[in-house]
Amino acid sequence: MLSNLQRSNFSLRATLDLLIEFAYLAVIFLVPLYFALPWFPTYNIFELNKLLLLEILFWLLFFFTALKLIFYWPVAPFASLSRRAVLWALKKYWLLPTIFIAGLAVSLFFSTNWVQSFYGAYDHQAGLVSYLLYFGWFILFSFNILSINNRGRSEEYSLEKRVQRVVITAVLSGFIVSLYGILQIFNLDFLAWAEPPYLTHRAISTFGQPNFLASWLLLIIPLDLYLVFASRRTWFRLAYIIISLATLVCLFFTASRGALAALVLTALIFFVYEWRRLLASRQRKLILAGGVLGIVIIFFLGGHYFSPGRLTDFSSLPSSSVGARLNFYSASIQAIGAKPGFGYGLENAGEVFIHYYAPNWGLYANVGAATDRAHNLLLDILLSVGIWGLFLFAVLYYYFFRLVHLAAQTAKNRAVALALGGGVAAYLLSLLFSFSLVAGEIYFWLWLALLTALNFSVNFPSLAAPAETTTPHQAGPLKVSALKLFLLAIVTVLVGWQIYFNIQTLLGDYYFFKVTQTLDSQHFFTALVLKGYSTETAPNPVLRDYYNEFWGERLSTLLPSFYEKSVQAIARQELLSLNKTLPSRGFTNLFVKGEAAVALGNYPQGLNYFEQVEGLAPFWPPVYLAAGKMFLAQGEPSEAVVAFQKALSDLPDIKGITLTTAHAQAYQFYFYTINQGLGDAYSRLPDTIKAQEYYTAAERSKNFDYSK
Repeated sequence: MLSNLQRSNFSLRATLDLLIEFAYLAVIFLVPLYFALPWFPTYNIFELNKLLLLEILFWLLFFFTALKLIFYWPVAPFASLSRRAVLWALKKYWLLPTIFIAGLAVSLFFSTNWVQSFYGAYDHQAGLVSYLLYFGWFILFSFNILSINNRGRSEEYSLEKRVQRVVITAVLSGFIVSLYGILQIFNLDFLAWAEPPYLTHRAISTFGQPNFLASWLLLIIPLDLYLVFASRRTWFRLAYIIISLATLVCLFFTASRGALAALVLTALIFFVYEWRRLLASRQRKLILAGGVLGIVIIFFLGGHYFSPGRLTDFSSLPSSSVGARLNFYSASIQAIGAKPGFGYGLENAGEVFIHYYAPNWGLYANVGAATDRAHNLLLDILLSVGIWGLFLFAVLYYYFFRLVHLAAQTAKNRAVALALGGGVAAYLLSLLFSFSLVAGEIYFWLWLALLTALNFSVNFPSLAAPAETTTPHQAGPLKVSALKLFLLAIVTVLVGWQIYFNIQTLLGDYYFFKVTQTLDSQHFFTALVLKGYSTETAPNPVLRDYYNEFWGERLSTLLPSFYEKSVQAIARQELLSLNKTLPSRGFTNLFVKGEAAVALGNYPQGLNYFEQVEGLAPFWPPVYLAAGKMFLAQGEPSEAVVAFQKALSDLPDIKGITLTTAHAQAYQFYFYTINQGLGDAYSRLPDTIKAQEYYTAAERSKNFDYSK
């Protein structure tokens, strides 16, 4: 009877271990692939969906882990370690990441908008909550990969095999991502994009932006190569070669110059790192040097073949992203100098950059378009969390590469450790021209956890040894107590609530997407109901404010087109409510509140909000254009002339400049609208000569191609 109970207990524990491994492999495989699909569309297509999928799977992993700890503690093989050894391991491998997270939490007290720093901006989802999630993912994964399946069954369940399954899962996910990106270039896509990859000649795959895709692929490419050389079977090696080529081709199809440069620079760093070790082997040195030279040649030839013109585009700043980045870097340096210690807080850079908006920004982006990232890892860190945060990130990254170096000292771990280190090195180097993303951060913390496990196993060999060489942990009958049942109930409620919370978040964004569709077609009452659903289900204030901003801006524009008095009355009531709900901070909130006040006919209040925006963004054309329209509606044409002239002076000087098609269209819209407004203002002064002059300029701009 006792033997049956033991076998049953063993089977339950084995099933739990299987579920745990399935949960973390699901994160690794599914998160890079997942985005909002047509049958359940959301407004935030990529980052929010990936983060919410991670959260749901994380809480499932937490649930299974908690069950294991409640009913099977102490778990094998940690049961064989002394308390002193466990504390030593925790201090050595988990202390620095814990200090990093605690340090980010401290920066919250110095944030200019702690709410956004805590929850994260709508577009990027990079607040403290996200970092806490990544840290939790690191803890759960590193603990479970050391403890699952360590039950004395076979070599298949050794740490080496578990790490191998993680690597293979990541590579397979990368292969599917790459394959989809390649198919997009050939117009073999099941979705329609605003900027089709087959026209832009830049793959976006499941990431929505070429540079994001390229940065993430850099994390995978070294692992592709690792599997090629580590595979013992010819067919497997051939398969991994095909996968490696597909990933590399997709990287070239992103046409990301920063990512390609990061790949070459990482190869050179690897060459330098390995050179001393290979001093005794002339043949290996030649092979290594040839490999690095081959990567450099592939970089130039592949970049030219797959993305003609991109590598030579640096010399033409107005038609490239280089000019925009130079503007962002200049603004960042000025802003950092004003608040160097602790920065402005996570996710608050948008409010900083708008203060430095200048007319020439319209040469490299749409007129009026701002940014909330410096597109440089170091500058973004300094802007967000200052010198304090730069120190924290430097310690974290040093710790990562220290683990790479230590793991590489062991022959069996060397190849995989260098592959993990090479991927992160290339990823971080690419971020010197871009910024971090959800999938990239998930994999960074995953690689950190893998290196932690590899180094942990070196200090405690019993954790990594094949099962035949270890003593199986024999479990007695499963003991159930009132305390364990109480803990199980608490964990079940917590996990259930968290999963429900995340599903609600997804539903809220789904309803918001429907609002954008119905309000555009002026189905007001349908949009009103959906708007109520979106704000009720959105679980945090940042999401609700974002939804309300859109609602206020669109409703202010559409209000004059509502002819039914009942619709007008409800729309006006919505705008009145919105002005009370939206916080009176942030240039976008203030601008929307100003537009709403003007739509309601409250011109003094509208002017007050617009003046606040002007103080935050002194060279931002949209606010002066809105103010000019307001003065016209108020019957003050002379004030309208001043506002319109200021808006006109804040447009970029395009003499001798060739704009891209998108930037030219934005410039044309503003130039036409401002000149039309000036014509209306002068006709009411009246000054018919001036009015005709501006009307003519507006009409001419409609037929002028600014992209030539």
